[in-house]
Amino acid sequence: MGRKRKINEDNMKDIAKDYAKGDMRILDICNKYGIGESTWYDNLDPENERYNAEFAEIIKKADQKRMQNLGDLAELGMKKLLTGYEYEETTTVIDPNAKGNNQNKIKEVKRTKKQVKPDKTMIMFVATNRMPRKWKHRSQIGITNADDTPLKVLDVSPEDLKDLDASSLRGLFEDG
Repeated sequence: MGRKRKINEDNMKDIAKDYAKGDMRILDICNKYGIGESTWYDNLDPENERYNAEFAEIIKKADQKRMQNLGDLAELGMKKLLTGYEYEETTTVIDPNAKGNNQNKIKEVKRTKKQVKPDKTMIMFVATNRMPRKWKHRSQIGITNADDTPLKVLDVSPEDLKDLDASSLRGLFEDG
């Protein structure tokens, strides 16, 4: 009888739960359970002699949950960037001349509320991806006739402009 496997029935479900949460890297999970990262991958590789079919199946199911959780975390992060948020910053001022333990050296603790404004780039990203018909990137081109009367440019996207030649450009304009 050989040594006990690092990934076994006792810890397999706990490992899968930590993995499914999506807030830990595989390396961190391995460190938490005393598993080498190579052990993790060896247990998931069907061509490896250390392959563990039960673990592979549990991790496969946990991976679906992990992707859902990561998507939820991304949406929360996007929400914060869209709406802005507040946080508290704490600064501790130490008196270098004070004697004794560290508590006696604290001269002052400052707490400041900080506000982060909504991120314009995230607003544009969400608007153009969630409502593409309303928020599609558009180009406006100002062009005049030979007699300097302006022509109005019809609605054209940058993608449309790439495929146009001079003769087809005439159809985009109407006399001003």
